Formats: sequence, C-alpha cells, structure tokens
Amino acid sequence: MRAVAEELAKKNMDTLMVQVLADNPSVSFYERLGGKTFAEKQIEIGEDRVKTIAIGWTDMKGLLT
Repeated sequence: MRAVAEELAKKNMDTLMVQVLADNPSVSFYERLGGKTFAEKQIEIGEDRVKTIAIGWTDMKGLLT
C-alpha cells in the first residue's frame, strides 16, 4: 500500500479508494491502515450477486510513513 500511495503522491493525488468483496478477510487489513468504509453495493459475478464495499483514505499521508 505504501508503494501505491507513493506513486499516487508523485502524481499529486492525495486520496485513495479500493473496492473489495465485503466478505474478503483483507477488509480488516485496509481498516488497520486507516481506511474507512464509505459505500456498499451489490454486483454480479457470473450468476451470483455479491456485496462489495468501498474503503478509502481522504488523506494518504498516513500510508506514506
């Protein structure tokens, strides 16, 4: 995540969002890094409908340390 934040910062971007499946164990990883859930939606994968969540950082400075 630090490498991603560094590359985005080089492009003068200071926010970041990831969209993950709600039942993905990585959700807690993003939360530990300071990401906040700000949206949820249902998507179709094949014939299944699954819930996704958007996790974001309004200021990526915390990821750069």
